Amino acid sequence: MSLTKDRIAEDEKFLEELRNYPGHASKPLYYHVEEWVNVNDKLPPDHVRVLGYLKGHGFIEIVHYSSEKDEWRSEMYNLLIDVTHWRSLPNPPK
Repeated sequence: MSLTKDRIAEDEKFLEELRNYPGHASKPLYYHVEEWVNVNDKLPPDHVRVLGYLKGHGFIEIVHYSSEKDEWRSEMYNLLIDVTHWRSLPNPPK
C-alpha cells in the first residue's frame, strides 16, 4: 500500500472515530488550570484541548489526551506526541 493510501486510510479511521465519539456536547470543551501540570501528577479530561509542552522539542502546542488509547495528539497535525506538562488554553480576548 502506498504512503498516500495509508494516510487516507488513517484519516478515514480518525474521521470515523470522531463521528462515533459519544456526545461532544456532554463533554467539557474547556478546562481551567493556572499553572503547568506534570502529566505524572494529573491528566486533563478526555479530548479537551489544552496547551502541551513537548518533551525534547522545547515548544508548546495545542493537544488533547485520550485515556482510552493512553495517548496525546497534536490538534494541528493529529500526530502522536510526547507531552510532559499541560495547562489550560488562555481565555479569548474580550
